[in-house]
Amino acid sequence: MPRWPQILLALVLFVGIMLAVRAVLYVILPPFNRWMDHAVGASTWTTVVIALAIIGGVYGFWPRDSTGRMKPLLPRRRSLPQRSSAAIRERQEPVREQLRVLAAWSRLRQRP
Repeated sequence: MPRWPQILLALVLFVGIMLAVRAVLYVILPPFNRWMDHAVGASTWTTVVIALAIIGGVYGFWPRDSTGRMKPLLPRRRSLPQRSSAAIRERQEPVREQLRVLAAWSRLRQRP
């Protein structure tokens, strides 16, 4: 059997079972979900359930590699090239000079 009829059958069975559970709960406990409707409204809960179903579908059908791990959404970024210690010292030199000037200035201000 091809995969797409299995997926469709699973979705139909899932929806049917969930509707049956809802019907049974509604008969046994009529106000079982009334607190949700009063809290934020029925349409909000419908949206939440649909969003959860979409998230579950995306997670379930996400492409996977040969080991079964999920493939990344975006290609991995290449690491930045490593800077040499000379380049780092060159960038730090102006900052050191500014610190020396500030230290000299603060010493001058402290003298009476």
